[in-house]
Amino acid sequence: MQFKFFKIFKRSRRGKENSQWEGQGPTSLATELVDQGLVKEGTHVLDLGCGFGRNANWLASKGALVDAININDEELSIAKRRANELNVNVNYIKADAGTLPFSDSSIDVILDAGCTHMCNGKTQKESILEANRILKPGGYLKFFGFSKEHPSYKKNSSNPQFRDLKDIKRQYGKYFEIGEPKKKEWEQNGDKHIGLEILMKRK
Repeated sequence: MQFKFFKIFKRSRRGKENSQWEGQGPTSLATELVDQGLVKEGTHVLDLGCGFGRNANWLASKGALVDAININDEELSIAKRRANELNVNVNYIKADAGTLPFSDSSIDVILDAGCTHMCNGKTQKESILEANRILKPGGYLKFFGFSKEHPSYKKNSSNPQFRDLKDIKRQYGKYFEIGEPKKKEWEQNGDKHIGLEILMKRK
């Protein structure tokens, strides 16, 4: 998985580019999956690009069977430590979003909470094929990434990090039914950010 950070987020004082994902509570991307009944006890979930484990650990606490991948050794180590502290069972794996170590049709739900939007165009295409391969028919993919409405898009208009609904339909539409997008706005270190959240269902 090849990441290229475009300085959209400012570094923390400790210099971590991913510090904004370091909180220990779950994000709404995870809690909504439970609230909507898409994840329940026994649901097999893959947290794609799990960061420090905030969503994976919480989903496991709700009885889900959770696999979680990341390419960052330090983040995986912290995620595992937190899982132990919380006494939850998550299978943390160092892996690439474009080459997933899971069997065909073995996953019920994939959570992509800002993972593939940080990949280059080639890895994004590979990750979509992999998601289609490992999800069960009728399984769900929860996607979140930066929108083309993001203030930084104009300065990086050729960057695949930014997508709109048209892009998502072009990339995922062959394999997934595309739900209604949700616009997410927030501020980080004084800067405004705009993201796109979409729930998709494997055909």
